[in-house]
Amino acid sequence: ADNAAFRATFGGAKFEEPELAFHEVIGEGGYAKVFRGHCRGIEVALKVVAKDTLTSDFFGEVTIMSQVFHPNIALFLGICDELRCIVSEYLPKGSIGDMIERQEMPTGVKCMEILRQVCLGMNWLHSRSPAILHLDLKPQNLLLGEHGTVKVCDFGIACVLSTQQVA
Repeated sequence: ADNAAFRATFGGAKFEEPELAFHEVIGEGGYAKVFRGHCRGIEVALKVVAKDTLTSDFFGEVTIMSQVFHPNIALFLGICDELRCIVSEYLPKGSIGDMIERQEMPTGVKCMEILRQVCLGMNWLHSRSPAILHLDLKPQNLLLGEHGTVKVCDFGIACVLSTQQVA
């Protein structure tokens, strides 16, 4: 994605560096660190993409996230492109991966509810036209909200299927 063309068409919020406050690291992956932080007085997750990551990869993730609005998908709020930072909702209960590490295994009923919510989010992605493929579904990318809502996050390697790929 051409950087100038992206900026001309992107409809999400753009934040300036002084609007963001970074706190502790809450996650780390192959090409980014995620911090708990604040933006304009709201608690958020701040995904800072490594400087050696291709600009097209960063803007590709942002482009996909800016098109995704579903109760079981982490809400994208905007970017700070000068920091290569993606701003999204903060989910305070961590990930399903964290739950497994703490050995807080849910009961059968709660486990089925978690699976149902993941399926709702993934089905919505796959049912879009064109479909979005997440490509990195794992316990660490399934976040837990304050009231037990499960949300899919991290669209770093996601892709959009073209109509030719579906046919």
